[in-house]
Amino acid sequence: MTSKYAMAIMAGLVIFSPNFANASDLLDGLNDPAPQGTAVNWSGVYLGVHGGWAHGGWEGDLQYQGLNAGYSESQELDVEDWHYGGQVGVNRQVGSFVFGLEADATFGEFDQTGTFVTDAETDFDSSTDDGNYAKKLDLDIDWFGTARVRAGYAVGQFLPYVTGGIAFAKTSGNLEVTYPNGNPDLASIASANENHLGWTIGAGLEADLGAGWSLKGEYLYLDLGEVEHPFQGEVYNGSPFGTDSFEADLKLNVWRAGLNYRF
Repeated sequence: MTSKYAMAIMAGLVIFSPNFANASDLLDGLNDPAPQGTAVNWSGVYLGVHGGWAHGGWEGDLQYQGLNAGYSESQELDVEDWHYGGQVGVNRQVGSFVFGLEADATFGEFDQTGTFVTDAETDFDSSTDDGNYAKKLDLDIDWFGTARVRAGYAVGQFLPYVTGGIAFAKTSGNLEVTYPNGNPDLASIASANENHLGWTIGAGLEADLGAGWSLKGEYLYLDLGEVEHPFQGEVYNGSPFGTDSFEADLKLNVWRAGLNYRF
């Protein structure tokens, strides 16, 4: 992760966690017994793993280049898949209230391809016999993560909570342009790699299993912001296209279960 993202995460945690003026405030009393009237002491540092299902996608404008430079067309690419990852966090319990910080990283096969056939009269001189161009856009979320605050209220063995903070992701993509009519040869191929930074909000329920172990279920909504993918690559057969770009919003709905161990 670049220093830009590390600084953004640190800033976000400060913004979203006014009750934690410094690290010692959060860490003080982590080994104290459970507060009177509660069954579980949720205070402590924890590590865990998670897995589940996520769906969402990109929505934005595919910006055309070449003879039709400046023209854009709205496009959508949906993604959904299973995912897995890990998390680290820390809780501080005050009475029945539990406050904490958590960071996680998630991986999966979030790849989607869309083929868009362009309008010949819009894209190039229609007096030629080449027909329409087909643009094959393939995008992939390599990984995504969050850095969040959590606030919950302990009820017996259970901890319902709300959460929110910063979301980030790494994406990659390819764009192929071909002539589906007339000349079938490849016109151009290009690729792009970009970073996303946005926000997340969600809620969950964690259940204590004893001996420091707990099981959680969680939903997160991630808005990973609008990022331009400026495709750069090679042009073949005298194609009139240079490189296109895809400027789009990326949003995800994430459902997952997790297992934590509190130290």
